[in-house]
Amino acid sequence: MRILVKFKALKDCAYDLKYYNKVRGFLYSLQKDSKYFNKHDNTGYKFYSFSNLIPPINMKKGEIRTLIVSSPDIDFIRWIYGRISEMSHSAKPVNIGEMQFEIESVSFLKTFIDSGSAIITGTPIRMRIPKERYAGYGIESKRPYEYWPMPL
Repeated sequence: MRILVKFKALKDCAYDLKYYNKVRGFLYSLQKDSKYFNKHDNTGYKFYSFSNLIPPINMKKGEIRTLIVSSPDIDFIRWIYGRISEMSHSAKPVNIGEMQFEIESVSFLKTFIDSGSAIITGTPIRMRIPKERYAGYGIESKRPYEYWPMPL
């Protein structure tokens, strides 16, 4: 499940190329004192992910930036949605590094993918294939697993 957060810039500022640590800090601060705090630090698959601040360019006061937060845990997304909704009503500024925003809106995103859909990403995705599935993909390897796409 996903939420879409729209931020309005409260001042002119340069886009911070290291924003991801600061967005992560913002999301961690929302989780403080909750059952979700530090779940992202567990080993294995991550509990949630987030997009770039979109568009990734310098901003002027009043411009909108968008953030998408995703998780397979519906309760977590509902909880984050509630926290961000509370912040939007308080009109308290959100600081992500030197970038300062007010929350313009937060909404749930419905996703639907059918068998004819294509998924396009801006970053690579690697899928782990276990040895017992090699034959189905025409893979010949002695390793216990391979990744698709296969390294050259």
